[in-house]
Amino acid sequence: MLEDIKNVMSSKRLNSDSKVSCAFVLDTKTGLQYNVKTDSEFLFGRLLKSSLVIEELYISRSHAIIRCENDQYFLKDNNSCTGTYLNYKKINKEVALQNGDLIGFTDKIKTWDFVYKFCLLPNPNKKPKLEEENVVACNEKLKLKIEELQKQAQDLKAERISILNDTKTQMDELKKTMDDTAELNIKMNKEMAKYRENYRKSNNEVIILRRRCTLQKELLDTKIAKEEESVETFKTQVNKLLENDFQCAICNEVIYRPSTANCNHTFCETCLKTWLARSNFCPTCRSNVQCTTYCLALDNYITNICDLLGGTIKEQRLTLQSERNGHQPQVAKRGRRRGGNQSIRSRREPIPPAYPIIDDIPTRNNSRFPNGIQNVIEFVDLTSNTSL
Repeated sequence: MLEDIKNVMSSKRLNSDSKVSCAFVLDTKTGLQYNVKTDSEFLFGRLLKSSLVIEELYISRSHAIIRCENDQYFLKDNNSCTGTYLNYKKINKEVALQNGDLIGFTDKIKTWDFVYKFCLLPNPNKKPKLEEENVVACNEKLKLKIEELQKQAQDLKAERISILNDTKTQMDELKKTMDDTAELNIKMNKEMAKYRENYRKSNNEVIILRRRCTLQKELLDTKIAKEEESVETFKTQVNKLLENDFQCAICNEVIYRPSTANCNHTFCETCLKTWLARSNFCPTCRSNVQCTTYCLALDNYITNICDLLGGTIKEQRLTLQSERNGHQPQVAKRGRRRGGNQSIRSRREPIPPAYPIIDDIPTRNNSRFPNGIQNVIEFVDLTSNTSL
């Protein structure tokens, strides 16, 4: 429908200044014509006596009128509900009509189902007059217009030739650029092939080096495992050596602060003092103990061995040290002391052991007494000859 309206709108309008003898209203949708009389009003509405009957609820009975006065037609809205539109604009007062104006009626949603074109017919009896001067002026104007158009045509022709030349030059440059691009593309393809070959060789070398590194790592891991195994074996042997050769016969622990009797048997200093408080005989060979000597070098040696081995042996050593006296082991000092010949070490009073003693006999970690001593054990002197 909009295309039909545009086609109707595009038609030539007649000169509104000419004398008008008659007019008609054209339905843009159906093409029907309704004559507008000059001696009576043309009525739009739902009434059956209307000049143009529109059977719609939003159209009033007497919706709008067209009247003629002094050879001029006017459109007026009769206070309708939805209003009257001239050229798609709502009118509020009486307006003059011109040839080609569109009269429309629509609802609130602007459907534009009813659009009519107002057309004027010129007076056939009136002949147009054309003066000679006007004809000459028009001819001069047309001549000037033709000359101007010829000049514009020449300018356009020259511009076309210039554009063609520029286009040809650009096409030549483009062709040259394309040839250079193709040559460069060939060179790049050759370089890419060369780089791919180098990459393949490098990748193969990397794979070979990776395999070598994997083999070297496996060999190194095997070597480290063997060394660790040998270290563990060495630690086990040293631990057995400490337990066999440096074990106190009284407490069955690794000797702490070794003290050697005159019979050359070595015990813990605290264990030996506790033993000698009850008996003057050696626990191992039953010989009479007359004097004891503290061996600092042996104590430092055993402590350093335990620190070197680490692990459980070092923890046991530290635990034994804290249980016995709570002091750090003495370390041999190099050099001489000032003040002349003095005793290398000072005698210390015996410190009672931290573990329980029953009748001055140590029972901690003694395999011979797993459940402890329930009854008092009496010492028997096997060296005496009273039994004989």
